[in-house]
Amino acid sequence: MKEIAHEATVVHVTLGTTEANRTPGLYRTILDALRDEPVEVVVSVGRPYVADELGPVASNVHVHELVEHGHLLPRCSVVVSNGGYGTVMASLACGVPGVVVPIQADQPRNAARASDLGFAVSVPRPEWSVDAIRSAVRAVLGGGSYRAAAIRAKADIEQLPSIEEIIPKVEALV
Repeated sequence: MKEIAHEATVVHVTLGTTEANRTPGLYRTILDALRDEPVEVVVSVGRPYVADELGPVASNVHVHELVEHGHLLPRCSVVVSNGGYGTVMASLACGVPGVVVPIQADQPRNAARASDLGFAVSVPRPEWSVDAIRSAVRAVLGGGSYRAAAIRAKADIEQLPSIEEIIPKVEALV
């Protein structure tokens, strides 16, 4: 991954890795929304051909097939995602708020709940546009309440029992 200045505001963009999440044009809409923003955008596209389909990107955009969330998310100020469970939970485990552009399955429900709990802005499919996504990212970056809600969720996650505590309880049930 290209070096990004430590003081940079980092936005991670991912729409997951499954073919079901492949939505022509959505990555381009998101990247166009962030092109002139004072952020560094790290995009994880999940499949090599998706990167090829993006074509040229702005100088503040760094496109990768996959990225290691454990290394990237602690640096992020916001995650723009499809609202898949894995990305939402990984983001919250790091206290990072989000912008959710739900595509399918549980994602619309996850987006609504994230919005209700205050750690994300949901941009549903009928509203996908450069302006709507740019506004949502700006709202999350500029509104400390989103970060505060994500940090509260992180604290809640940290209070959950460990896998070592859960396994015996599950085994006792079967």
